[in-house]
Amino acid sequence: MYPLYEDIREKLGTPKWIDKHGVPRYCEFTPKEGKETYDNWVLLMEVKCQACQKTFLCCESINWVDFTARQIRNSFPMIEDTVENVLHEIFGWSDAPWHDADGNEAGFDSQCAGTTMTTDYIAIGLWKNYNGEWVEIEIPEMYTKWEDEE
Repeated sequence: MYPLYEDIREKLGTPKWIDKHGVPRYCEFTPKEGKETYDNWVLLMEVKCQACQKTFLCCESINWVDFTARQIRNSFPMIEDTVENVLHEIFGWSDAPWHDADGNEAGFDSQCAGTTMTTDYIAIGLWKNYNGEWVEIEIPEMYTKWEDEE
């Protein structure tokens, strides 16, 4: 479960999106805002709470060093950072971001059970940084539809 960030949410209300650490973000999403310092891939996802079906915009990101380290740790052969391989590594979300039982992301009187459950998710946008320029990459259709839409 991600931290509540109650102090931030009380002051600023409902966030526009959530970063990969569960931090509520209030600026407009851009790949530059969604990445950590060395990340060169950024994925914006729509994440659905398993309990109440509320959706959230959430961001994941990765860099080549972490991508490679995950493969070494898992004894996988080295693979290229193709769209499919990167999506395989970073596509996913754990617990739903904080929200109360009424779906309010800035309410704290109750807690939706989904904040402690895994989530469903679809890809909204994928970007790769090429020499300082963020380029949007086409996402294979299988990553962009909810299971019940297929």
